[in-house]
Parts: sequence; structure tokens; C-alpha cells
Amino acid sequence: MADKKKTPASVKAKKPAPKPAPKPMKQAKPAPKPVKTAQKPVQKQPVKVSKPAPKPIPPKPVAKPVAKPISPKPVTKPGSAKGSAVASPAPKPAPAPKPAPAPKPAPAPKPAPAPKPAPAPKPAPAPKTEHKGPKVGENAPDFTLQDQFGADVKLSDLRGKKVLLSFHPLAWTPVCELQMRTLELKKKALDDLNTVPLGISVDSMYAKREWATFMELDQVQILADFWPHGEVAKKYGQFIDKKGISGRVNILIDETGKIAWVKVYDLSQLPDIEEVLAVIRSKGAKKK
Repeated sequence: MADKKKTPASVKAKKPAPKPAPKPMKQAKPAPKPVKTAQKPVQKQPVKVSKPAPKPIPPKPVAKPVAKPISPKPVTKPGSAKGSAVASPAPKPAPAPKPAPAPKPAPAPKPAPAPKPAPAPKPAPAPKTEHKGPKVGENAPDFTLQDQFGADVKLSDLRGKKVLLSFHPLAWTPVCELQMRTLELKKKALDDLNTVPLGISVDSMYAKREWATFMELDQVQILADFWPHGEVAKKYGQFIDKKGISGRVNILIDETGKIAWVKVYDLSQLPDIEEVLAVIRSKGAKKK
């Protein structure tokens, strides 16, 4: 209590001066953690221990067998005394077999030759008329046929004149038509040569009449060798049996009734009238 009285009230107790605040310390950055690298285990290689090489064992000497000499057996020949032995010669060694020859390689097969092209077929020739009738120099067979007007024509009635028998296959065909037209055109020349032209085919008289009218034949007679069918053509050897028609042929008969000239044509061939006229002239000149 006494202490409090001695301390004057005006005296204030001095406060101690504040201490400066300490500067904050910089925090040290933590050190980076070390990266652990996985270490590969080291493989221990086995240490090879070289063994000492074994010492070579010397080969033991092998005793070679001693070949015993083979004494040849005594060969007793028949008739020799008993006990007398003759030594046989030593057998010859067999020859070594020859090696088999190597097989020869088989020859390569030859290529087959290319097939030759088949030849082109040749066109079949036109059927030729078989000449079975009379030949040149023989008498011409007589006949009687009707012409396109229905009049009878007899061959023997024309003696003293030449007669041209112009056989043709069929009426109303192109080549036969030209054959008959040429006779009509050359009728005057034939008359001058004392020759009578007669066309002959296996057609009927009525077919001949219509055909002659169509062709305007006024002078030349065309005869119908219709029935008996092709009888006159058969007499002269000009009938084609397979076709039932006559062939295409010109036959020249002289004034005495003998055959002077024969020419057979292909069915598609037109006779040359100028050739016919030349033959008729030549036959007349020889007789003079």
C-alpha cells in the first residue's frame, strides 16, 4: 500500500517502444524429388571354364590275321593211278561288273503338223449326153413328128436337102429360146445352103404352138417329140434319162440321109450359129 502512495498520479508509466516486425522469411522451395530410374538387373554371364583337352589315346595295334595258304585239293583224273594227285590251277578272279550305261534322255515330241486346209470342192460338171445313136457316116433314123402347127414332118420326105436337127431340152427356157430365134434369123442363109432347120424337144405340140407364137416364129418348124416321150431323141442317142429331156445338140444330115456332123453342147451353152453355117458350107464344098 505504501508503494502506491509514493508513485505520483501524474507520472505515467512509459510504454516500451514497439519492436519492428520481423521481415517475413522467404520460404525455400522444396527441392525436386529425384526421379527414380529403374535399373535393369544386370545379368550375370556365366563364366565358361575351359576344360583341358583330353589327351589323345594312342590306338592299340590291331594284329592282322595271317592268311593261311590254301593248299589246292588234289584232283584225281579218271584212269590215273590211285594216290596220284594233280594240282588244279587257281581259280581266276571274277571280272568286275561293268557299270550300267546311263539312260538316254527321251527325245522331245515333235509338234504335230498343222492340218492342211481341205481343198475347195470342184463344181460338178454338167451331165453329158451319152451318145448311143448312129455316128457320123451312118444312116440317120427316120421319124415323123408334128410341128407347132400340127402338120406332120417326115425326115425321109426331105431327101435331096440337108437337114439340121437342132435338139434343145425344154420350151420356155432362156437358152432354148435364143437357140430357136437364131434359126429364125438365119433362115434365109440356111435356105441358100439348101438346108432345112428343124427344132426338136420333148414338149407337146400345144406347148410348141404357144411358144412359137410368143417368139414370133413364122418360118422355122419346131417339132414335138412328146409321145412316145423323147422317142426320136433316144434314136439319136441324145435323151437324158435322169432328167427326162433331150440334150442340146446339132446334127447335120446330108442329102442322102446320112449323118454328116454332130456337136453336143452343155445344157447351159448356146450353140454358135455362125459355126453351124461354116460347117454346112464346108460339107457342100467337099461334094463339089
